[in-house]
Amino acid sequence: MPITSTHPEYDANVETWQLLRNMIKGDVSSYVPDLINCQYGDLTYRRRNEWRCKQYREAGYYVNFVLSTKMAQVGYALSKDPKVELPPAMQYLFDLSTPNGYKLSQLIQRVMGEIVEVARVGILTDFPPVEVGRTREQTNATRSVPLMSIYPAEAIINWDYKIENGVYKDILVVLREVYNERTDDGYQWQQKVKYRRLSIEDDGYYHVRVEDENGNILEKDRVPLANGKPLRYIPFSVGGSEDNDWTVDNSPLKSIAYMNLAHYRNSCAYQDNIIAHGQATTCITSSLPAQDWERLMKDRPIVMGNREAYFLGESGDIKTTQLGANQEAATSMRHIEEQIAMIGGHVILGTNANAPVETTQLNMGAKLSPTKTIVANVESLIYKHLRICAEFLGVNPDLIIFQMEKEFLDKPVDPQVLAQIRADIMSGILPASIARNYYRETNVIPEDITDEDLDAEIAAQNPVGLPNPEEKTDEQSSIPD
Repeated sequence: MPITSTHPEYDANVETWQLLRNMIKGDVSSYVPDLINCQYGDLTYRRRNEWRCKQYREAGYYVNFVLSTKMAQVGYALSKDPKVELPPAMQYLFDLSTPNGYKLSQLIQRVMGEIVEVARVGILTDFPPVEVGRTREQTNATRSVPLMSIYPAEAIINWDYKIENGVYKDILVVLREVYNERTDDGYQWQQKVKYRRLSIEDDGYYHVRVEDENGNILEKDRVPLANGKPLRYIPFSVGGSEDNDWTVDNSPLKSIAYMNLAHYRNSCAYQDNIIAHGQATTCITSSLPAQDWERLMKDRPIVMGNREAYFLGESGDIKTTQLGANQEAATSMRHIEEQIAMIGGHVILGTNANAPVETTQLNMGAKLSPTKTIVANVESLIYKHLRICAEFLGVNPDLIIFQMEKEFLDKPVDPQVLAQIRADIMSGILPASIARNYYRETNVIPEDITDEDLDAEIAAQNPVGLPNPEEKTDEQSSIPD
């Protein structure tokens, strides 16, 4: 079996991934069926039909609900910075986390975007080639540090695992890498493909080998080392919209993409309908002989809307025919927009200004519930690979803290709840700290301000109209000590 072979689940989902990518980019004209058969008739007829089909597709307006929904979900998920604490030896990851120069914040954003878009992404913690027995001090002396490489769903073409002691263990991952290489003249570029094979071999250790599509070895088999020791696992993981396992999850944008495509198709039909119904067809009858009619059209052709009179003979007549208006496509487009909004799509529709705040919060919470799951998966995926980096560097992975915010909406202050809390504090049922905690939940008090900070600030402030207790008044100054 060649290294280019693909997994059955890959084959079953690659077209869906491509559809979602094209919808995000706006490359959707190929998904609109031909208006007429462009393969029928002679060459002139076929060319006219091809032009007609092209005009039909270009007339439609593509409103990219898929892209706006993706940007909204990623924006909500990253609206608050994650809490990240790394040991001193791993501080470099804040500014350099991937081989192509991503910062850690950019890595988080890219991983989040990939999972929202196609529900699948892979991370490989790359161990630079080092000699067997090399210590951490020797590795650090040459600035050889582990980095995390991001692989889109289309690049993860094959995988396998086994059950070992009741636990699933990866034993094979094949990654398809596309790169550009300059030709011999130094100016032109040629796109090439290589395949990275990650595997657990018979010796029980992690091996890496790189081949081209013909099976030629580009990088010989090697055993990456972590702190001078070979690994017994593959440092590659997949993240998904539902679980971080090898099962291909459904993208949260998939249903929106199909509706968005139907919306665009209806827009093409609607715009074509406007042209068809907005232009009148002129029909002329005349009793003039053919020679007189030909001479008339040659000397003074009939122009619609012209302020002139035309003689068409005794029984001549001019009529215009126009189709009646058809709003079916426009009505269907509005219905699709409402459906997209109902399933969580980012669509700006008319809002109910009288809706209670609680109702609005509940509706937004329901739409963002899939995003919470994705955030949890992204957090788990990146935290896992931060620990792998720590293992390579020989530092304690328990010193790593990585937590992403999972509450995207600020909780509004409820006047009734606040009034009840104050009453309970005054009556001695609750301590004053309950009110402060409530203010923190509603972002009135920032989370990083402690009770001690508040007490110190309250003690230092001077009530309006009262003298500073550290300064003596004129009357106090006249009284002897």
